[in-house]
Amino acid sequence: MLSNNEFIECRTYNTLVNNIPDIWYYGVSKDSIDLSKHNYIVVLDILGLIQFKKHYKDNIISFFINVDEQTRRSRCIDREDFDEVEWNRRYLDDKEKFTQEVINKEVDYVVDNYDFDKCVGEIINIIGGNL
Repeated sequence: MLSNNEFIECRTYNTLVNNIPDIWYYGVSKDSIDLSKHNYIVVLDILGLIQFKKHYKDNIISFFINVDEQTRRSRCIDREDFDEVEWNRRYLDDKEKFTQEVINKEVDYVVDNYDFDKCVGEIINIIGGNL
């Protein structure tokens, strides 16, 4: 699929779960999204968002879900599959990719996620006004 240019976006991540190197692959194929039939929610990193914006132009409403490091870390630990090495890798990678400058340039809305219901409600209010 990659060699046939069938992805809107794709990523590889060099991970270290349980201190064991691995490569994780993620991608969204062009034929998996049909905006003429449905609206979609897609979770992407900033590079994926940029690719989606190139592909779908003005049909994208983007959100950055904001939460501080301590809260993020606590939520990851609560999932019970927390891996310190992988957490550190992901945190540093996100910190590098999601700079305030990039967020300001690429993202439509920043929504805080300290209260789940409030966060979801804010997103629904924004999306509802844009459909």
